[in-house]
Amino acid sequence: MNSDVERSNTRLYHRYQLATPVILTTLGPGQPEIVLGRTLEMSEAGVGGLFTSGLVEGTIVRLELTLPLASQPISIEAILRNRTGYRYGFEFAALSVEHRETVKKACRSLSVCE
Repeated sequence: MNSDVERSNTRLYHRYQLATPVILTTLGPGQPEIVLGRTLEMSEAGVGGLFTSGLVEGTIVRLELTLPLASQPISIEAILRNRTGYRYGFEFAALSVEHRETVKKACRSLSVCE
């Protein structure tokens, strides 16, 4: 069986196409790093995008982006879970009830990734 098919069968949430600017700020000890990027996809659990940074897996960040149907940008804490080149995958951490609903609404308005 194709590994992409196996991986997609294990996902808890569908991924949706989302192309929007995002501001990433590293959290934790040391000087914060601010990186501009662009999302590629989103799910109720996280977001994937393109960034030109040398972040390592496990880095905790704040992502600021505007989601469909949202009137203002939202700021979400996330953890870098995987990286391939400039493509980064983040898992949302500790979403507020309000942000969780905003993310769910946005996902329902987007096209599913193939």
